[in-house]
Amino acid sequence: MAKPTYHFVITLHYRQEGAMGSLTRTLDGVFEPQRGDTRETSFKRILTWATEQLHARDQAVLFFALERNDL
Repeated sequence: MAKPTYHFVITLHYRQEGAMGSLTRTLDGVFEPQRGDTRETSFKRILTWATEQLHARDQAVLFFALERNDL
C-alpha cells in the first residue's frame, strides 16, 4: 500500500530582504510525511519550506490547510 500524501495550502504575510513594505503570497503543494511526523511537525516543515522559497522574514501565517491528497 502506498504511503499517503497530503495537499497543503499556506498563505504568508511577510517582509522580503531588500524589498520595501510587506507582501502576501499563497503557496501549495504535495507533502509526504516522514515516519513519526505529527500535524505540528508537518506544519513546521511546510512553514520552513515556504519561508525559504519566498526569502521571507518576520512572517505571519494567514492561512494553513493540510488534507489527504487522495479522493
